[in-house]
Amino acid sequence: MLYTVLDDAQKETLRTILESYRTQMSAVMNKVKDGTLDRDAAKAELEALETAMHQKLMHC
Repeated sequence: MLYTVLDDAQKETLRTILESYRTQMSAVMNKVKDGTLDRDAAKAELEALETAMHQKLMHC
C-alpha cells in the first residue's frame, strides 16, 4: 500500500528505521525472557519505542 508509492530512497529509509526499532524491541523482549526486566517495565519501554518510531516515521 504505502510502500508502493515510495521511491527507492524512501523505501531504504523506511527499512532502516523499522529494522532499528525491531532490533531494539527484540532486545527488550529478550530481557523479559531472561528475567532481567519485568513485564510492566518492558511494556513501558516498548510503548516508548513505538512512540519514538512513529515520530521518526512522520518526520522522515
